[in-house]
Amino acid sequence: MSVLDFVKWESALSSAWGVAVSSMFDETRLVGGESCGYGLGWVLTRSDGARIAEHDGSWQGFSTAMVRDLDQGTSAVVLANRDACDATALARALVQQN
Repeated sequence: MSVLDFVKWESALSSAWGVAVSSMFDETRLVGGESCGYGLGWVLTRSDGARIAEHDGSWQGFSTAMVRDLDQGTSAVVLANRDACDATALARALVQQN
């Protein structure tokens, strides 16, 4: 995905369509009822009480991460041309600055 693709994706997630599909940010429960920290492609955590959703990946020397603060409505995307870059940590730090 390009930066412009991420802008379109964030715009969609922040629109009425995003509200309609917001269940992707609901944590999946295991058969025994335990939470698993995952919701339809997103790792779900809490940071300073805020609900955080993140998705990352790497491939052939590149790494990416998108982190969303679901309560504040802020997001950060990091695209790195180094697979050794901790894109997720950098995106978390950017979201937490707001």
